[in-house]
Amino acid sequence: THSLSLKQNNFITYLHVYVDDLILTGKQENVISYFINFLNKESSINEVCNLNYFHDLEASYTIDGLFLS
Repeated sequence: THSLSLKQNNFITYLHVYVDDLILTGKQENVISYFINFLNKESSINEVCNLNYFHDLEASYTIDGLFLS
């Protein structure tokens, strides 16, 4: 498991990698779109979707962002 946090102009984007699963989240949609496009150029991404579960963790979306429990 690896994690990466990127901070730009007081906004943080998080990337969490487990084997071949990725979680990418943040408040700047342009940064997330850029990163997804970059990954698609480097290798194929099979599915980009909203997260429901990630290795026994349930994902819930709130007005404040993504909550894992």
